[in-house]
Amino acid sequence: KLCNSPEAGYFWECQACASRNGRILASLLGNSENSHKNYPEYSGVDFYEEMGYCSYLMLTLRNIRKTYGLHRVLEKVSFSLGEGQKVALVGQNGVGKSTILKIAAGLETFERGERIVPNRCLVGYLPQEVGALPQETLLEYLRRMAGLAELEKDMKRLEKNLDEEAILAQFELVAHDYERLGGYDFERRAKGVLEGLFLSHVGLDRPLAELSGGEKRKAALAGVLLRGVDILLLDEPT
Repeated sequence: KLCNSPEAGYFWECQACASRNGRILASLLGNSENSHKNYPEYSGVDFYEEMGYCSYLMLTLRNIRKTYGLHRVLEKVSFSLGEGQKVALVGQNGVGKSTILKIAAGLETFERGERIVPNRCLVGYLPQEVGALPQETLLEYLRRMAGLAELEKDMKRLEKNLDEEAILAQFELVAHDYERLGGYDFERRAKGVLEGLFLSHVGLDRPLAELSGGEKRKAALAGVLLRGVDILLLDEPT
């Protein structure tokens, strides 16, 4: 184990060692020729095997390989995140930090390895750039980011065949997610989150394109929070 404290059952569980473990992991994830020189005692360590598995693990990447063309960005990257943990990933430009986050969020494919997330555990990802559709209002953007727009499409598609048992069961799952996200009271929830992010002065009917860069960033964070995620991944948060 990387931590020998009595309260540390698994890697990352001992908060007293979280900072040091974070530095070790960030260094090894850098995948540079000097990475293992900083911590030679962990050279060749399979972090997934060292950590074991416990019910508190919410996200695990194991032996991930990612290549862009002829350039291999990630090789044998393994780590896990547990419930309630806060982890910072630090590294030089171009070492694959954003790629790791996108893979963890399920937005990027990889050639080898495993991504393990418990059933119905939602992962939210805040990208560096806010992707808004043309003429999209703040409310429309938040509904799309929260996943309500897609859920409404699914509900309309499924409600045409509710007499079929399998379709009814699927509809109930979608409807449950819609209700969990506050779909029937979304505007009120959206205003509450925006107020917490000091964006209450921005009207929900205002086009997102008119917002400043900082306001767009906060709007994107609001969309992720409104989704009610279990894991929140922030790419270069400011």
